[in-house]
Amino acid sequence: MLDITVEDVALTCKIEVSEYLEYESGKVDIPVGVLHNIAHKYGVEFTLLLPGLSKDFYKT
Repeated sequence: MLDITVEDVALTCKIEVSEYLEYESGKVDIPVGVLHNIAHKYGVEFTLLLPGLSKDFYKT
């Protein structure tokens, strides 16, 4: 697990912390561009960040 603060992610995405927290809470859908920025910055596969997919989806 990465030790990343909400402030770090918000800065990476060039958004306010309050906006990021709305995404995290599920109150607001996360724009694809934000997911792309997070994936690129933290070196994770973009599809791992897509909401609604279970961890079992990625098992091979």
